[in-house]
Amino acid sequence: SPSSASAIAGHVGSALQRTPLLVGHGERRVSRVGWCSGAAQGLFEQAIALGVDLYLSGEFSEQTVPLARGSGVA
Repeated sequence: SPSSASAIAGHVGSALQRTPLLVGHGERRVSRVGWCSGAAQGLFEQAIALGVDLYLSGEFSEQTVPLARGSGVA
């Protein structure tokens, strides 16, 4: 069911026992999540094009942060 980006980050952090980096607005309502483990920042633009609200990756590069902020995808 839809949840906030902050709530999802909290669940992920609890499950992985580490604090995730959340870029964007934590109160963003999330219905569609895209995810890819490892260094998947290169797939972020494709995830945005598919209409995700939140993209979860094992690694993000510095150039990904402005893309997340500009697109509104957490």
